[in-house]
Parts: sequence; structure tokens; C-alpha cells
Amino acid sequence: MQIVVLSGKGGTGKTTVAVSLAKTTGFTYVDCDVEEPNGFVFLSPQIEKVVDVTIPNPVIDRSKCITCGKCAAVCQFNALAVTRKGIMLFEKMCHGCGACLLTCPTGAITEQLRAIGKIDIGRNADIECIRGVLDVGEPMAGPVISAIKKLIADERDTIVDCAPGSSCNVVKAITGIGDFKRVLSICDFLV
Repeated sequence: MQIVVLSGKGGTGKTTVAVSLAKTTGFTYVDCDVEEPNGFVFLSPQIEKVVDVTIPNPVIDRSKCITCGKCAAVCQFNALAVTRKGIMLFEKMCHGCGACLLTCPTGAITEQLRAIGKIDIGRNADIECIRGVLDVGEPMAGPVISAIKKLIADERDTIVDCAPGSSCNVVKAITGIGDFKRVLSICDFLV
């Protein structure tokens, strides 16, 4: 069973409820609020493993690049731009989709991995604890949340602590969590 704790706004007690549920049930605690992962403050788990989260970013070989601009034209996130000095990469705008790599007619683009965050895995007594931490200044929490979801994809019992609101981060955290009858909102407890 996977229980998701979420709310339309911050400060409603999502983390308090999620941590309390994990302590009461013994379920794995998963903090998907990767921008403010506060559950570990309450649980104080012993960190056993740290997994880096990376995304691929293009690397342009200027000796092969003919500055045709096809890579910039195909980029849906405007991470590449054609300048007088060649192709310019705005790495924090890159989503790592690889479209530029596939489009380049001269093979001037390769990819290298860029770290954007990490996942901490640990234990507090009998509770397994997992949290994602987005690096400061990184704009995309989605890949960190996706990496967490891969770790909990099995059938283990989990309490998932979500980010506030109804953003892409919340949607990514709840996508694939069984049927939505199990998705609990902190608002249900307050009504």
C-alpha cells in the first residue's frame, strides 16, 4: 500500500502527518518534497546510502559544429541558442531529452551527465527513510522525484510526503500510486 499525504498549500502539517503515519505503521517514509525535504528533521535517520541524480547535458564539439542551428531549433526548452561565436548552452534550462543530439547533422553533440541533486536512504529504528534533495539553484525537481519513484516502484508499503500545491512536482510524485482512492489529502483530516 502506498499512502500519499498532500495539500493545496504549504504549512498545513503534511510532513507532521506523514512522519506520524510512518512511525505508527512502520511503512517506508518517502519525502518527495525535494525542494524542502523536512521529514528527516523529525525522523533523524542514519544515512546508509547516497545516490546522485543526474541528467544528460549536450557538449558541443566546436571543431565539428557548422552552426546550422538545427539543435537550437529542435530544443523545446530554449536551452540552446545560435550566436556569432557558435552554439550557446544554457545548461539549467536543458531537460536532457537528447533531441539536439539526434538532430545534429555532423555529430558535433555528445552528452555528459550533470548532477542536479541526490537521494538519501537511511533508517530510523525499523523505518526505512528515503528523501530527495534538489541542489540549490537547480530549477527542475522532476528528475529527482522520478529517481525516487524508481526506488519505490516495488510493492513495499510507503508513506509519500509531497510538496505543497498542485504543481508538476506533486503530479509527478502521485503518478503511478495505485488507484487514486488511496491518495489522501491533509484537507481530508481537517474537514
